Amino acid sequence: MKDSASSGVTSFHPDEADEIFAAWFCVAVLMVMVRAEALFVTHWSLGWLPIASYQDIVAAAIASGLTVILLALARGATRGTVVFLAWVFCLAWAAYTLINGVIFGFLRTPLTLHMLLLSEPTEGARAMRVYITAAATPMRIAEVIVPPILIVAVTKLACRFAPNQVTRARRVFASTATVGCLIIYFLSGSALAWKFLGDATIVSNPQWVLASSLFAERSARLTAAFPADYLDDFRPPGKTAAHSGLSGRLPAGTNVVIVVMESVGAQRLQLCGARYHDSPELLRLSAHAVNFTRAYASMPGSSNAVGALLCSIYPSHGWQTITGGFTDLQAPSLASVLTARRYRAAFVHPWSLAYDREGQFLRQHSFEVIEGNDWSLASKDDRLVDQAIEWIGRDRDRPFLLVLWTNDTHWPYTPPRHMDFGQSDPALGRYLDAIASTDTLIARLTSRLEAMGLGDDTVLAITGDHGEAFWEHGQRFHSISPYEEEVQIPLMLVSKRLFSHPMRD
Repeated sequence: MKDSASSGVTSFHPDEADEIFAAWFCVAVLMVMVRAEALFVTHWSLGWLPIASYQDIVAAAIASGLTVILLALARGATRGTVVFLAWVFCLAWAAYTLINGVIFGFLRTPLTLHMLLLSEPTEGARAMRVYITAAATPMRIAEVIVPPILIVAVTKLACRFAPNQVTRARRVFASTATVGCLIIYFLSGSALAWKFLGDATIVSNPQWVLASSLFAERSARLTAAFPADYLDDFRPPGKTAAHSGLSGRLPAGTNVVIVVMESVGAQRLQLCGARYHDSPELLRLSAHAVNFTRAYASMPGSSNAVGALLCSIYPSHGWQTITGGFTDLQAPSLASVLTARRYRAAFVHPWSLAYDREGQFLRQHSFEVIEGNDWSLASKDDRLVDQAIEWIGRDRDRPFLLVLWTNDTHWPYTPPRHMDFGQSDPALGRYLDAIASTDTLIARLTSRLEAMGLGDDTVLAITGDHGEAFWEHGQRFHSISPYEEEVQIPLMLVSKRLFSHPMRD
């Protein structure tokens, strides 16, 4: 603690090293607590905590060791700057750990650079508002702000009232034996986590994931070209039930309406055999339809579903989306093919399509985009049918392709009415309620088309972009896994001209 008069060089201050070590020890405890919360929300037993925390503990030990070494090397006036930066780094690490705990609760994965880039913070700010609002509760804000303050307080108190114990602990952790134990812990933790925990996101250290993502190669493999044999997927090997059951033909200029039910998979849809009474209109329409019972999304994400459904593009299985990463891809779409044949084409959605450049992608691929901008409404789908019918009425002389992409069934699930499905999970109850409201919306749409004399001249396709998980495999929402609840979707083609009786395929 005292300057060396003979050399004129300031000596190393052990109490500063003790403070930084104590602070990092508190951060390590915080990281283990956040990891415990991650295990809880993903339905893993807390007995796995020692294995799940191995990356966090070793990362905190390395960061602590490096900062203490820098303090030992600092001399003179630079020492104060090093101490200050060490504290800033330590507390920023703690805050980022807490923020990632919130992110993991929503996405079940740590934050990466590509996720930040794909979130389009400028263009998609309004689209992200609902998520930010939901996460930024007073309790969540306090959870991020208070722990770093407590780390400073606990560190200062420990170094003041138990300085000898802190010094001994620092020396023990700096010993060769402790370093060897940490190496063994890291290697054994890696092996055990890989064998027993399976999902790497449960154990991934968020700081390392973000840092390593800075050097990850950005995917750029998507092209408009594809092998000719890809078309074999769309050529049935023989007469399928749907093909052999056709009872009529479609005249030239038949209208096409596609309803995409946001986040609606097959697992909880009455049409697909679920026990919930949430889709009576779809059941009614199935009397003149073919119901495809083995339809799957290529991956459970809306932005990729836009390209997959409307342009027949197979997305890469990662965070690089079709609309966000390949907006100008020169691939034909349903709209471009039909508009070349005098059709007009529109995509109607109740929210802004700025997020992930979806609107830009659609316009680039020959769709007229009709999007909502009233963010004060709880239910966004109420005006979809009116907007669609108004667009149809603008030009009755040309056939049309119309895509209606709903939104009320997306989290946080905002149905315009309230039905009781007897669920103990309120989120699942709202979700089923939103599905029932979407079914009512489809009933309104078909009724309006009939009233306009377009019922027989329109083919109606009803599907979902992906499903939604409710803890079946330890996670919520979508864009997380390829399990059935996320990727199996409904698909039904409705036409009185084509199908005289219900069929399944």
